[in-house]
Amino acid sequence: MDSNEGDFSSISSVGSVEHFREESVTPADTEFISQKRRSGRKSSGSAKKARTAGLDVGDSSGQTTTLGSPRYTRRTTTRSVPRPGNEPTGGRAPSRRVPEIWSPEYLLANPKSKLARCNLNDLINQRQWDLLSYEEQAECLSHLPPSDILHIEGGDGSTGNLAVNLVDGFFERNLTLQDDFRTFQDDLSEGRFLPSFIERAANARKRRLQGEFDKWKDNQYELWWGQNQKLATGMLAGDTTRLKLADMARGRMLFEGDVWLYCRTFKGCLTIKKEILCTQIDGQTFSLSFRCPPKSEEYLRAGLEPLILEGIENPTTLETELLDEDGRIPKYQRPNGNAFKCIRIIRKNEDIGTLFDVRMSAFEKLQGKDDAASRQVHGGNRAL
Repeated sequence: MDSNEGDFSSISSVGSVEHFREESVTPADTEFISQKRRSGRKSSGSAKKARTAGLDVGDSSGQTTTLGSPRYTRRTTTRSVPRPGNEPTGGRAPSRRVPEIWSPEYLLANPKSKLARCNLNDLINQRQWDLLSYEEQAECLSHLPPSDILHIEGGDGSTGNLAVNLVDGFFERNLTLQDDFRTFQDDLSEGRFLPSFIERAANARKRRLQGEFDKWKDNQYELWWGQNQKLATGMLAGDTTRLKLADMARGRMLFEGDVWLYCRTFKGCLTIKKEILCTQIDGQTFSLSFRCPPKSEEYLRAGLEPLILEGIENPTTLETELLDEDGRIPKYQRPNGNAFKCIRIIRKNEDIGTLFDVRMSAFEKLQGKDDAASRQVHGGNRAL
């Protein structure tokens, strides 16, 4: 039996592994183990990784020692499995889908569209207009009224030589464009461009043309059917009816240069719109004079003789003159009421409300002055 067998027999005779270890470890072995422990504390991160993986590392004395087998570090090779439906076809990479929120259908119809909340002047302006091609500009110009188009001498309509273009300040000083911006965003945020709403609106219009709602409208006395006003349709004028246009002009609630926007929808869904300009307020009678578009025109534009109205003292007279000039609404179809809620006032590019709103504000202002004067008189009497 060789020496190795003798060692194993000693183990069996003692019957204890611990006894074998204690008996077989020499002082030299103890010194070697101590050196290994000290060198292990100073080892770098790479050496630690190698020790964990069971690799051969060198100690401080230059000897190579094989460390124990790795624990909890078994590495397995895994293959990425494509998800169902994403397998490439024909060697091509799958195409990227544009997010739904940026699709034209979503942007122009969904109430949550970013166009409903952004500033449209940042998207539609002179800088963006200059980026369009000549064909695109010509297409846009074909949808504009004549008052917004500037005819260019020498232009023949060819590419790079347009015969017409936008008038100066079209984007900066166009009140109608700004009003359309607000109307578009209101309709978009209210969901009026959704296919379901458009379908219901078409059905409602068909029923309205057939006269299904005429009796209801007559019973409700809704003289401004179809208008989108800031005030409630059931709001009553009350004591403010005593305040006339002349009183409002005398109280400096109306000014020369104000733009008045008249809009009313009549039976049969015909809407009459007029943009008129207050040109003069008489210094003695405080009656008003206006310059208006002729015939069925909505805006004043070059080449047309404007309609001049003078001595206007109430909005009903103004409405009658405008409808007589327009000629599309016979007198028997006109409502029997005033037009305070059908006229909006624009002053220095700011919408200050309907004529009804302005009269209400003027009444409150004058009422406040009367109350203050009354308190002052009563206070003076008590002092006496």
